[in-house]
Amino acid sequence: MSHERADVHQALQPGTGPYPAEWCAAARLRHARHLLESTELPVDDIAARSGMGSGTDLRQHMRAALTTTPSAYRRASRSAGNTRAGAAGGPRHRYC
Repeated sequence: MSHERADVHQALQPGTGPYPAEWCAAARLRHARHLLESTELPVDDIAARSGMGSGTDLRQHMRAALTTTPSAYRRASRSAGNTRAGAAGGPRHRYC
């Protein structure tokens, strides 16, 4: 079993972590947040790259989880000095 797959497997053990759908949604949201902080990509592109579907879907997930929108999150992270322009990556699990 690969290291990444073992991490996913351990995180989803019954009684020790979130349900798989919740874990995947959280991983996708973390990746979207990373991309918002570190790139100038449009929200629709970030949604697609993070597995959130469309920009509308990403906005709905961010409002529910963080009570903000992608654009507002990006502005706040930039004003807080969290810019890493040009960074391209971030964790993305193949299992979600």
